[in-house]
Amino acid sequence: MKILKKLFEILISPYTLLKRYINNSTRDISAYKYTAINSDGTKDTDYLCIKEKIINNFFIMENKELISIKTNKFIKYKYRNINKVPISNKELLYFLVQLNTYIKAGNNLLSSISLVIKKCKYKNLEKILRVVRYDLMCGNDLSDALGMQGNSFPKLLISVLKDNSISLSDHLIEMEDYYKTLFLNEYNGIKLNIYKIFIVPYILMVSMFILGYVIPKFYNLYKIYLDEDLTFLKDFKHFSKYDNIIFISFVILINIYFIIVFLNNTKNIKNMIQKISMKLMKSIIDKEMVVYARTMSLIIKYNLNDQSILNNITDNYYFNNFLIDSFNSYINNHKVSIIVKDKEFFPIRAIEMIESGEKFDSLLLQINNTSNYYQSRLDKNKKRIMSIVGPLIIILSALLFGSIIIIMLFYCLLIIK
Repeated sequence: MKILKKLFEILISPYTLLKRYINNSTRDISAYKYTAINSDGTKDTDYLCIKEKIINNFFIMENKELISIKTNKFIKYKYRNINKVPISNKELLYFLVQLNTYIKAGNNLLSSISLVIKKCKYKNLEKILRVVRYDLMCGNDLSDALGMQGNSFPKLLISVLKDNSISLSDHLIEMEDYYKTLFLNEYNGIKLNIYKIFIVPYILMVSMFILGYVIPKFYNLYKIYLDEDLTFLKDFKHFSKYDNIIFISFVILINIYFIIVFLNNTKNIKNMIQKISMKLMKSIIDKEMVVYARTMSLIIKYNLNDQSILNNITDNYYFNNFLIDSFNSYINNHKVSIIVKDKEFFPIRAIEMIESGEKFDSLLLQINNTSNYYQSRLDKNKKRIMSIVGPLIIILSALLFGSIIIIMLFYCLLIIK
């Protein structure tokens, strides 16, 4: 009996662990699946993450007649992250652009939010904005309404919107520009890295094909057809013997690369990869310097003093620490230049500009100049890489397809002969 009991415990242990995990994951989640009738008579079935005590008022304010609503552990688990995971820079940028467009068109804030919800192309963002609209209807400011949505919106955005020195539209334009810079630099960085990653295998592939197949085949066909030796190609005719060795080496290198990418999820390995990447590619430092300078500019301009605003600004370990150290130095009235001086990866040019700003009481101006300087370097680097990669791909493709056509031509001539 003891053996059977032990076997039974072993069999149900995965179920017990899964149940415990689901219970822990859904403990503080308020997610509901509802069915309601819209004002135009159509039926609406969807889910919503909202506090239970305001459900009825929420649907009354949305002018919907609630028919049924339910929740269970499956619903809670499925939608557990809607308020915990920050919305992407792409979604945030879309929200800021759309909201500012409707406000500048003469609509009030509530009407503008409603129009954004109506036209929204991101389902999760739409659901979050519906709760934001309800909180606005209850008399909260936009910054408070966004802050009530858990981690959905960045604390930096919320802190800036609390400032009343300029209009809401001006705030939205400024934050739109900030997140647009972050999004485009991130997007362009990924795009350029993809070019850099795939151009090398493409060059190797074309070179292997031409050296290992095209040249030996062309040499043999030319000799058969014209009964002459191409002496300058004689050294390449045995190259195909090494094809397997080259191919195996290529596969091993690709596997090593993907193993490194997989290990990138481990914190220490990720930091090591970031360190190596910044040593090899200065454009990564330029990109992070733009993020650093733009963020510090907002901190100085609005005199922000809550360190939580720096969460999720950058996933670069080194520059995240630079931001935290610079923030703490600034709010404690210490010199930022002293904190970042002699730090690995922090550019000397940027330190000189910050020192100049502190010396002549123009720190905000010099921080903005730093951002513009490194943004211009990024743009030039992007243009330079694109100007090299485009023609290189065209030349390699022309060589690849041209050599195939020449081989096919010789085969046709041999068949005719």
